[in-house]
Amino acid sequence: MIYISNAYVDITRSMIDKQLLDRIPDPPKAALGLLVLLLGLANYALDLLDKLRTHWEFIAELPTWSQLALTFFICAFAFYLLWLAIKGKSRLLRPERFIVRPETPGFLIGREPEVNDLGGLCIREQLIFLFGESGCGKSALVRGGLVPWCEQGSGRPLPIVIDLAAAPWDQGVSALLGRSLWIEHKDACELIGYKNYPSSDEVFDILIKLEARTARIPLLIFDQFDDYQTAYHEKFYSNGSVLLKVEEFLRQNKFWHQVASHVRTEHCHCLFVSRDDTSASLDALKFCESRTFLLQRIQDTLIEPLFDKITASSSDDLPVVEFPDRGWNQLRRRLLNDLSIQNARILPIQLAIALDSIRHWRFLTVAQYRKQGELAGLERLHIEDRAQKIGQECGITTRLVIEVLMSLTDRDGKKTLRQGYDELIRQFPGLEPNTLSTALERLEQSHVVRRRVPDPAGSGSEIWFLYHDYLARGVIEAHRALDRWRLYLH
Repeated sequence: MIYISNAYVDITRSMIDKQLLDRIPDPPKAALGLLVLLLGLANYALDLLDKLRTHWEFIAELPTWSQLALTFFICAFAFYLLWLAIKGKSRLLRPERFIVRPETPGFLIGREPEVNDLGGLCIREQLIFLFGESGCGKSALVRGGLVPWCEQGSGRPLPIVIDLAAAPWDQGVSALLGRSLWIEHKDACELIGYKNYPSSDEVFDILIKLEARTARIPLLIFDQFDDYQTAYHEKFYSNGSVLLKVEEFLRQNKFWHQVASHVRTEHCHCLFVSRDDTSASLDALKFCESRTFLLQRIQDTLIEPLFDKITASSSDDLPVVEFPDRGWNQLRRRLLNDLSIQNARILPIQLAIALDSIRHWRFLTVAQYRKQGELAGLERLHIEDRAQKIGQECGITTRLVIEVLMSLTDRDGKKTLRQGYDELIRQFPGLEPNTLSTALERLEQSHVVRRRVPDPAGSGSEIWFLYHDYLARGVIEAHRALDRWRLYLH
């Protein structure tokens, strides 16, 4: 039998694409399995022929070759119908095109007016507050829109983005500013005589020299300020409820006092990026006249060009979606309809997660969309996919990864909770600390969680939380799916 299978491989090797054979780990066993399949089909055809003879006597009177031909025709027609059912559906041939990076300028379709308006404010105003609901694309607008816009003209500001999601309280922010300055504008720093990474004490002197050398005013962009404010809530409020006045707040933080001084003297401009539901806390930072920029959701009519962009392919390239009229076009209309809310506006983070989930499907159809649980199901699949991969990498179960994410999720599924690393260890005593640390790092790399490093001058462990509040609902759905049968029986 092994000799026959090896001979069969030699015969078929010239008939089958070599790349396909290369993907088969054990060709002899695969050939043997194919041979068994063919014998099974032949047996099925003979059984069908016996049934035809039993039900229709005229078939039994036909010549043997006619009976075999009729049986072959019926089998071939059945396989043809099955092939049409499978081949005729929309298939995603290039899943990587459905990975949408919101910070990529090419995916900020329709946001050009907002970029121009915000850029104009950053030129004219010393202090600007950018507000918007969670997931509306504030960071994407800044990193993929405003920063490239500033680099397109010599008279425009010199942007420096500081991510405050994991920032320490005081001088640690100066270190973050120095790091961002060195990474984003290393050449400019070297032109004014700095050959090494700037220290915290040198940062503001460098900003003044950069302004004089480049004739561009530095624009300090403090992204994720809402996370910073939430982490240090007691620093903003007296007795936990009364917001400090500007001068009271600045007296307790040397870094923000330096920022205020340089903004007031117009040595730099400042842009704070925050969620609209935490905007009240920013009154403690209004150290001069300010302007507010409110970012809204994307109009659903602007998403159509994005779908066209990610599915477009050149004539000599592999199409992104095969047979788009047989499922994909209907699915994209349904998806847009479900993503839209009042005034037909869409949350960008929802769109990115939805596309990331459906790129794993074999067929892009509305039926598959309904089967997976529609929009809530896509959010669940996004979490399950990451949890499964990271669980395999770390040698733990998918359930355990999702349980860790649940500990970082508000039970209402609307916001994230912040948990210290030591607290997580206590909650999961059966999980090795090194394994937990590795899993959290993998989740961080997958943009599922983030961390805040403790202030070097303070104490405590790292603080972990979901990368985005919007992920909370997907975590809730994934956790519910783990116990679907128990909940169903209950």
